[in-house]
Amino acid sequence: QFSLRMTVDHIFECDMPAIYPTSSSSTTFLRLTTVGTAIDFTDFLSCSEYSSYSAINYSITTTTQYPNQNLFIDGNVEIISGILDLQGCRIVVNPHTPPYTITVKSGGTLIMNEFELINSSGTTHIPTHIFACSTMWGGIINDGGTLDLYAAKTAFTKIEDALIAIDSEGGNVQVRYTTFDHNGLGILIDGTN
Repeated sequence: QFSLRMTVDHIFECDMPAIYPTSSSSTTFLRLTTVGTAIDFTDFLSCSEYSSYSAINYSITTTTQYPNQNLFIDGNVEIISGILDLQGCRIVVNPHTPPYTITVKSGGTLIMNEFELINSSGTTHIPTHIFACSTMWGGIINDGGTLDLYAAKTAFTKIEDALIAIDSEGGNVQVRYTTFDHNGLGILIDGTN
């Protein structure tokens, strides 16, 4: 037998039967415990769990900043000109056929980085995290624009669940301290600086 429990205080406990029980009348368990502070629950939640998130602007023509916000994408996003600046955001992409994408046109810029939360306890770096709530999303398409994905070493930007996380057919791409997870393909670059 194998049991798994997740507690509110973020302690992960795993009990596994010992190979050699100490007596025939009882089973001895080995305790393995790990403490985590950043547990990703996104794979366990349905799309309805994100109903409190705010809609992102689908047509960007000026500088648009989203600092430390919960956002959802329920349509294709186009950065025609100007800047879409995502700072420490959690962005869920709703399912659709064909899958939704974020497209950066020539003259547009997408920035994804961390948000610095400063309070009496010190500074916390909150990463930007984009993911799908059920089926995979299309990913980020760079069509001659600028992608600037960077973060602190302690708060990596994370792109998950995309068919192609970054598909760049021209323009500039800068990626630093970014995690690509559960994507069909991480980065596809053709004719990009």
